[in-house]
Amino acid sequence: MLVYKTSTYLKIIMLGMAAITCRPENFAQTATLDTIEKQYQACLDEGTNMLDCSKTFYQQVDSLLNIQYKKLRTSCDSIQREYLKDEQADWQQQRENYFGRTLAEFKKENPRESPFSTVSGNRDDAMFMFDKNAEFVKARLIVLINSKPENYSPAKYSVNPTGYYLLNNKRRKGKQPGYTGDIKVKTLGNNKVVVRLFVSKGAPSYNSGTLADTLSINNNQAIYKNPELDKSCRIVLNFFRQGIRVTEFTDDFSFGCGFGHGVNASGFFRRQSYEVPTSEDLQDD
Repeated sequence: MLVYKTSTYLKIIMLGMAAITCRPENFAQTATLDTIEKQYQACLDEGTNMLDCSKTFYQQVDSLLNIQYKKLRTSCDSIQREYLKDEQADWQQQRENYFGRTLAEFKKENPRESPFSTVSGNRDDAMFMFDKNAEFVKARLIVLINSKPENYSPAKYSVNPTGYYLLNNKRRKGKQPGYTGDIKVKTLGNNKVVVRLFVSKGAPSYNSGTLADTLSINNNQAIYKNPELDKSCRIVLNFFRQGIRVTEFTDDFSFGCGFGHGVNASGFFRRQSYEVPTSEDLQDD
């Protein structure tokens, strides 16, 4: 199972990027991507301080990206904003992974240097790194420029639900562990998914609940019902690229949906990977 972790390289590069992206207050209010690309090329054509050219270009593209994101977000309704935020978070993870790779490439050739140093020995390698990073951000900027609010409506926003998820529940220092849980999902096609959900209250009772079922999915949402054990039971699963938001409805949470005493499955289960669960993973054991 794949688990995203923040690497040392990633911490270094994000701090370095933050250091160079202090933007002038009025920058990019009227700037366009075409304008800054022409300025960048003209700067490179001069043949001097090319590293500074690439750093400035990155700064400008990043600024335009933030402005375009906020502009698009303002045009969206509450549901569309939720999906836009989800897509942006997904892209930010991709960006961090990519920046980590470009920094690793630089460090491989320049193990004792930093691309963020003003006295970097190999300025060409540093320039290429910033240029690659800027092009990566530019690609996202173009997507946002061409996006409309309706792209983020449930019927149009694409989510691949297949994968592994963990309940997003941070343990408080000095406290007993609270709720834990996981979800495994496999897409079958024809708008069907196999879902296995497990949740536990933790100490001291460790009461738990499990469901495993094949559900219909529509507009990134699936609904589980169990009338045999609880006629009032309804568990709604809303799928996002970052995870699954689960909301349980029942008349009595004492034993709602056939779960253990007081167990409530509601919460956000954060995606851990897009791997396809095995048949054993999806069984109700």
